[in-house]
Amino acid sequence: MEVIVTDHHEPLDVIPDAVAVIDCKRKDNEYSFKSLAGVGVVFKLIQALSIRMNLDEKEYLKFLDIVCIGTISDIVPLINENRVIAKLGLKLISQTKNPGLKFLLNSIGFKDITSTTISFGIAPRINACGRMGHEEDALKLFLSKDLKEAEDITIKLNEFNTQRQEIEKRIFDEAIKQIESNHLDKNSVIVVGSENWHHGVIGIVASKITDLYYKPSILTCFENGMAKGSRKKCTRF
Repeated sequence: MEVIVTDHHEPLDVIPDAVAVIDCKRKDNEYSFKSLAGVGVVFKLIQALSIRMNLDEKEYLKFLDIVCIGTISDIVPLINENRVIAKLGLKLISQTKNPGLKFLLNSIGFKDITSTTISFGIAPRINACGRMGHEEDALKLFLSKDLKEAEDITIKLNEFNTQRQEIEKRIFDEAIKQIESNHLDKNSVIVVGSENWHHGVIGIVASKITDLYYKPSILTCFENGMAKGSRKKCTRF
């Protein structure tokens, strides 16, 4: 199978054997801007293909609402091209014709369409799908052309987000109890785990633990005799 790989993370020394591996952080990359989000790299690929095929600009610019959401959600620096994507994308979001995005926007109740709307309204709900094991629902939402289907999926996304918040709070409370009762905050690295923790949520809790104690943290959940872990580095001194 011929494969094109797009990414925006630091690549390993060996690049996969594919038709193309497009990554703004490749050592041999000559493109001027290296801080694109993953969705931004995909957008640049679509743009390049559209130019090569002599398509009108509107054929790829119409996706800027989705590209904007991914860029802001990925917490990349909003400078250079990312800033342009965010600014133009937010304008497009305010008048989006995407049924799923419309229903999602209406459901969160934000009056103005800003980066805050995306960061604290849209992103958590999309993210919750993946963390709860239903990432395909977020994809279906943006691809749906049926209004009833889009509305039903929006309801599910909000439910997933509520579930994620409840599970996150429970895990956080249990982790704090483990840390305090065993004086784990005295260690240079905080390591806690449990059998009933959800692997899709422990990463968020690890970040909160690190922010609270100013120490690197590792949270693990035990499933079928194996431990799955998530770690958070400490960047504050």
